[in-house]
Amino acid sequence: MIKLMMKYRAMTEFYKGETPNDIPMMPDEIKYEDYRESLNLPDIVANGALPIGLDYEGVTLQKLN
Repeated sequence: MIKLMMKYRAMTEFYKGETPNDIPMMPDEIKYEDYRESLNLPDIVANGALPIGLDYEGVTLQKLN
C-alpha cells in the first residue's frame, strides 16, 4: 500500500491536467450525522418517502416512495 501511495504522489506531482471523478466507495463505518445533509434525508422524509439504505456500488440512497 505504501508503494502505491508513493507512485500516486509521484504521478500527481508531474501531471497537472484534468483528472477523472473519484470512484464512490462504501465506507467501513457509516454515521448518520455524516450523511444526513449530503443525502437530503430531511427533504426525502418530508416528501413522504422512506429511506431504506445505501446502494453498495454507488453509495447512493435507496428509498421507497
